[in-house]
Amino acid sequence: MKTAYTFLGAAGTMYLGLGVQPNQFEVINLATGLSVFKWNLGMRANPATAGGVYTQYATGTQTLVAQTIAQGVAIDYEGGDLIATASANYVIPYTKLTPSVVSAYAGSATTFTMDTSAAATGHINAAMGTGAGVGSKIVLTWRDQWGNVKTWVDRITALTSTGLSSNYMTLSIGCPLVTGDVADIAFIGPAYDLVQAPVGQVMPQGVKLINTTYLTSAVMYEIVLLD
Repeated sequence: MKTAYTFLGAAGTMYLGLGVQPNQFEVINLATGLSVFKWNLGMRANPATAGGVYTQYATGTQTLVAQTIAQGVAIDYEGGDLIATASANYVIPYTKLTPSVVSAYAGSATTFTMDTSAAATGHINAAMGTGAGVGSKIVLTWRDQWGNVKTWVDRITALTSTGLSSNYMTLSIGCPLVTGDVADIAFIGPAYDLVQAPVGQVMPQGVKLINTTYLTSAVMYEIVLLD
């Protein structure tokens, strides 16, 4: 079964504390939908590909560029680093954070109002916490006309730049709320699956990405663990 995590690119070497050292993985640029890196354990047998294979796209052509261990990816990140200052270069799954840290992503927002059901757009009653945004998981709860509690799990797919007014937030089409409905916000998570490790965190093992030439800062990526 494949496991995938989204993360935000950063300048410098990145440490992805996944809790496991995969035997095979792929890194995808979600701004373009194109594969950036591919690596598997067998590549270590050849020094020329020990760092994986970079996929280069130019003028409609695709070129595979072998990476040495110094150029590409070092899979043997054992973890163990103690985080003294939170950094975009050290990230872990948000599910490994304490509940109090995770709940901070919701900020002060407690309710969601559906403004235009056909477009699945609405607004919240207060600002979200830092690190939440497009891509965040959101869980809404409400009671139907018979008093039954309903729960809807979704992702935030867009935000306007005009504040918290009507149609500020877009959810996936298919949300059962109708125009004018108000739901309680049970949860808002971070915009990415991998978030900055908090101060005091001991980094778990995972993947070390050395070559940031191909990992642009502030661009969303996905790492897919294939084995």
